[in-house]
Formats: sequence, C-alpha cells, structure tokens
Amino acid sequence: MPALAQRKEDKGVEKAWKGTKKGVKKAANKTAQVSSKGLSEVKDKKSSTWIGPEGQTIYLTDDSRYYWVNGKGKRIYVSQSALRARNK
Repeated sequence: MPALAQRKEDKGVEKAWKGTKKGVKKAANKTAQVSSKGLSEVKDKKSSTWIGPEGQTIYLTDDSRYYWVNGKGKRIYVSQSALRARNK
C-alpha cells in the first residue's frame, strides 16, 4: 500500500507545482505589460485622437507607426485604418 500513498502525494505536489507555475507566469506577464507601457509612455507619443479596435491605448512611434501593448507586454502594430476615433 505504500505505493498508493506515494501516488496521492505526487498528484498533490504536481497540482501545487502547476498552480505555482501558472501564478508566476501571470505575474511575469503583468510585469512585462506594465514595464512596456511605461517605456512606451516615456519614449513614444500617446495618441489623443485614436484608440485601438477594442479600446486599447494607442502609441505613436517616431516613424509614425501606431501600436498598442498587449497583456504579455508585446507591441501590436496596427494600420491607421484599423483604429477608431476617440470620443470626446
């Protein structure tokens, strides 16, 4: 019977590890997103006239390219035709 007890413990350890891994990944993605947005606000212009297709904040680079920062901190470049006008 010791083998059965060991398997139950292994499942608990595996479940805990998966939860920890998921939490660390979520925290890392949030950290990347916050740092990318901070860098974008310092380096690039925040668009006051455009928002993204789903209401995202749009940034404008020095070479006139539009982008927004996704949940993993990556820049998603979009064409001007895909942007929506900001309602004021």
